[in-house]
Amino acid sequence: MDATGIDRQILSAHLACRVQVFDAATATSLAHSFNDQLAEAIREHPDRYSGLTAVAPQDPQAAAKEIERGATHLGLKGVIISSHTLGEYLDDEKYWDIFAAAEAFNAPICIHPNTPSRGLIGPMLERGLESAIYGFAVETGMHLLAIITSGAFDRFPQLQIIVGHAGERCRTGCIASTTCTVPP
Repeated sequence: MDATGIDRQILSAHLACRVQVFDAATATSLAHSFNDQLAEAIREHPDRYSGLTAVAPQDPQAAAKEIERGATHLGLKGVIISSHTLGEYLDDEKYWDIFAAAEAFNAPICIHPNTPSRGLIGPMLERGLESAIYGFAVETGMHLLAIITSGAFDRFPQLQIIVGHAGERCRTGCIASTTCTVPP
């Protein structure tokens, strides 16, 4: 980090946001465990690392509690969610407890790209475009626009959403990535 001029690195358990493929109880337990392990690793170098709380949207109330725990007990600075959860997106109001907690604890939500949901993937599969080359950008962009048009930012005006890799447009062959925060 010193050799490349990086003062602080944001960490997440990369596969932690993949807990969304499990049933709610298993996913919640795994996210809790990942967050404990991440916080422990960060405690070894608190001046160099910060972390993102993994949550299991399958149980929005438990996810909201985990956001609170991550912010207040573990010292984590945001949230990581792997875009859709079994084909469902955060624009559905049943997930808005997650937005409420993220806003309350000033925890930006990083939407990590995911393979497009069943409803989006068909034409991409036919052309080999379902993953990093194109599919991640379409899927993440659609999710972000769905959140914007859902009224979530009207309801949660301090909510912060982070999308990486220049909006997921340059996944393949990208030398540097850009993080953009969508203003409320």
